[in-house]
Amino acid sequence: MKCKMWLSLPLAASLCACGGSSDNNEDKLPELNALNNSSAPLKTASSAQFSQFIKNGIFVASGGLSNSDDLENPSTTDSEPYSGTNQLVDGVSESDRIKFDGRYLFIAGSTGVAYQDADNKTFVRILDTNAGDVPTQVNELTVSDSEFASQNLYLQDNQLVSVLMDYEYDFADDMSELDVQPEINYQGVIELAFSDVALPAQAEVEKRFQIDGSLVGSRLIGDKLYVIADHTLSYSDFNPADKVASYNRLMNTNVNDLLPKFRNLTQGSAEPLVAADGCFLPADATAKDGYNGLTTVTEIDIRNPDDVKTTCVSTRVFGFYMSATAVYLYNYAFNDSDDDVKTSLWDPSGMVLHKLLLTDEGVTYQATGEVDGQLSRVSDSMAATRFDEKDGVLRVVTSQYDTEIGNSHKLYVLKPEGTELKTVATLPNSQNPTPIGKVNPDTGLVDEDVYAVRYFNDTAYVVTFRQVDPLYVLDLSDVLQPRMVGSLEVPGFSSYLHPVGEGLLLGVGQHIGDPDGNVQPGTKVSLFDVANPAEPKLLKDHTFAGGFTPLEYDYRTLAMLKDNESVTRFTLPVVYWNTEQTSDSDYSWFAQNELAAFEIIQGIDSTLTYRGSSRAAVATPIDNDKALGYTEADRGLIQADKLLYIHGNYVWQSNWLTPADNSGPH
Repeated sequence: MKCKMWLSLPLAASLCACGGSSDNNEDKLPELNALNNSSAPLKTASSAQFSQFIKNGIFVASGGLSNSDDLENPSTTDSEPYSGTNQLVDGVSESDRIKFDGRYLFIAGSTGVAYQDADNKTFVRILDTNAGDVPTQVNELTVSDSEFASQNLYLQDNQLVSVLMDYEYDFADDMSELDVQPEINYQGVIELAFSDVALPAQAEVEKRFQIDGSLVGSRLIGDKLYVIADHTLSYSDFNPADKVASYNRLMNTNVNDLLPKFRNLTQGSAEPLVAADGCFLPADATAKDGYNGLTTVTEIDIRNPDDVKTTCVSTRVFGFYMSATAVYLYNYAFNDSDDDVKTSLWDPSGMVLHKLLLTDEGVTYQATGEVDGQLSRVSDSMAATRFDEKDGVLRVVTSQYDTEIGNSHKLYVLKPEGTELKTVATLPNSQNPTPIGKVNPDTGLVDEDVYAVRYFNDTAYVVTFRQVDPLYVLDLSDVLQPRMVGSLEVPGFSSYLHPVGEGLLLGVGQHIGDPDGNVQPGTKVSLFDVANPAEPKLLKDHTFAGGFTPLEYDYRTLAMLKDNESVTRFTLPVVYWNTEQTSDSDYSWFAQNELAAFEIIQGIDSTLTYRGSSRAAVATPIDNDKALGYTEADRGLIQADKLLYIHGNYVWQSNWLTPADNSGPH
């Protein structure tokens, strides 16, 4: 296995450059520093410097600080048209719980969701949607004998890849007796399974691998799979009663024994995921600094999974965004000030961003930068919608919250200059001062939050909300002079935006009921005309009273198929929570799940039409609670004139023109 490694640590900017330490002797503890944040550029470090840095971090996290120290917690087989799973960036495939090649449907199953006569295991159902009148299972791949917390799939030219994730929680036996509480090790395990599905009925898992760590995310570009993982390094021989001896034992430990492992489960072999040489530390790191965590980006050729290259960053990573040419790792920074805070408890002052380039030789570091604020209060799945890269330039929308001066939402434009990811423009600015978000006339402050962001070529759409939904249109054609060119106010808000060809924008979110109760709140699907950026218009909307859609926080739940230049079809799941009286005084909650089908007709009078919904009705012998599973992970697929609704491990099928008349579960 080829390993290439680089390392960074966000540390306080006041620290000096790397150097030696005279504190490491056998009868005295050195003064060690806990992790702080910095946007310092990276600098090459030796294997010895990396080893010292990692061990310092492990010792501090184990509880090795003195009493007065504080630990900071900072393949298509049919020519008929069909839809697939939604992805954010063209050319960058995302994993999902289902994959479809136009004929064969692959469902990432789990015995956590009821499955008839199944022991605990993690598997993939393979169904032929063209074999008969209804989808028929032709194979089941057992990808693991254990039940994993999550499984997601990739499908690329008959190669099926399963990405599995589970967590193991490591608590010290005597934590309550320690002077300084160590970090809890939420170490996870990632498994990868590779299967050739050219003949789906005969397919089987061919290779399996395991990576120590917790899955941050993954992406597939061509035949290259990128797995981003977080690793918490630990030391089992720490004795709080004799910290000096513990420290010396740790310093004498081979650093490779502390690093995460990459295991070939098919061959039964194991080796370090990363190497301890050729690493990078920030220019301001010293021999007294340390951090016990790593974030790795592992590149795997899915045609030859034994070909592995790993790039490593020693920093806590909150999330990532990936374009077709780069991956951006980001973490939040916090002020050290003790002044009164006028915001919520979660109040990061900014984000540190590391840009890594995707090259033929592997993933390489390019630049580091920072911006003020945070990604507005958004789910992990939707955080990537706040970013976009075009021609090597990064655009990101962040938010700052303050009850005295109001909220501040800002677009940043960043471009690499050497090892600095430099801000070259912002919006609002002195030439374009209009705030993003309505000003409350009673307070004179912006009190709206950002609910949705979407980029389309040189245009960005931003939705803010408090009582109405302002849709803002931003012109990004001039990298150095972004500007707001139009806005529209409608009731409710959109949490997800999706361009539909030229001049049309789909918005999905919530309609807010009126105070008199004449209009009930619920999921709202809206079609906007944005052909004239200065005057966006609402063409039509549809509301599901009392319902909500998982599309508001996971864009993968949208399925869309463009039949021709004038007709686009799409589906999204809708969930209702209902109550049923079980006795005179008791009620039980139950979910009603359905898949809504829509058509967009584009032309002189573009319009949105609701076709109806396919409902996941369950009959014996499959009990309702067993078949439901995770009710917010539903998916839909469009296959010519068929509508396929995936709910739990099962499929319901109907004709596109009559969604409610379905058969299932299959």
